[in-house]
Amino acid sequence: LVLLLTESLQGIADWVRTVQTERVEDYVKGLVHHQSVRADFAAFESSEYHDRLDQARREAASRPAALLTSLGSLAQNGLTLIVMAAMLLPYGVWLPLALVLSTAPAVYVVLATSWRYHRWWEGATTARRWTHYYDALLSDRLYAPELRLFGLGAHVAGLFQQGRQILRTEQSSLLRQQALARLVASALALAEWLAGRPEVARVLCPML
Repeated sequence: LVLLLTESLQGIADWVRTVQTERVEDYVKGLVHHQSVRADFAAFESSEYHDRLDQARREAASRPAALLTSLGSLAQNGLTLIVMAAMLLPYGVWLPLALVLSTAPAVYVVLATSWRYHRWWEGATTARRWTHYYDALLSDRLYAPELRLFGLGAHVAGLFQQGRQILRTEQSSLLRQQALARLVASALALAEWLAGRPEVARVLCPML
C-alpha cells in the first residue's frame, strides 16, 4: 500500500512538474517575443542586445523550471532545519543555534560558487553565440552548400571545435572548483558537529 501510494504521488508530482514547466516556458517565451517586437531598431545593431536575447531564448525552457525546483528544495530543507531545531530546543538554546551555524559554510559556498558560475555564464554568451553561428553555417541548408563550394567547411568546423573546447574547459574548471569547495564546506560542518560531540568523535576516530 505504501509503495502504491509512493508511486502514485511520484506520478502526480511528475505530471505537475511537466505541466508547470510547459506553462512557464510558454509564458517566458511570450515575454521575450513581446519585448523583441517592441525593441528599438537601433537595438538590432547592438551586440549586447543580441547577447541578452540569446540568453533569454536559450534559458526560457530550463531556467524558470530549475529555479522553481530549487526554491521548492530550499523550502523543504529549510522546513527540515526548523523542525530539527525545534526538536533540539528542549535540550538547550545553544543546540539549535549550533545547528544553524553549522550550515552557514555550506550555504555560503553554494551561493558564492553559484554566483561565480552565473557570472561566467553571462560572460561566455558571445563565445556561445559564435559556436551557434558556426554550427548554423555547417548544418543549415542555406549556408552549408556554399561552405562546401568554397572549401571552407573544415576551417569553420575547426573554429567551432576550438570555441567549444574553450567553453568546455572553462566550465569543467568551474565545476571542479564548486565540487571541491562544497566538499571542504561539508568537511568543516562535520568537524564542527563532531567538536560538539566528543563522545561520538572518539567512537568514530579511536586514535583521537
